[in-house]
Amino acid sequence: RRITSSIGEHNAELTKLQRLNDKLEVALREKAEELSRARQLHGEEVARLVEELRELKASYELKIREYEELMDIRIQLDQEIATYRALLEAELDELRSTLDSTRETLEAET
Repeated sequence: RRITSSIGEHNAELTKLQRLNDKLEVALREKAEELSRARQLHGEEVARLVEELRELKASYELKIREYEELMDIRIQLDQEIATYRALLEAELDELRSTLDSTRETLEAET
């Protein structure tokens, strides 16, 4: 009787542990599915961010090239301005010299 009682207790404990094990296995499967979905979403987010980074990098490189082109144009324009300024100053000096000569000639005649 004691053995039968002990066997019954063990069977009840075994049944209880089997139910707990079943519940834990279900919870484990659910968590595994959650993890799988989270990994998939994370992978998609990483792919999106990588693509966004690639696009930003391409845009940045384009803007750098455009900036370099503009700087080259600015340097060329600065050089042209300096050339024209030198030409104008030389022309002004020549005109002043001619004007001074003319003035001296007129003063000498009077």
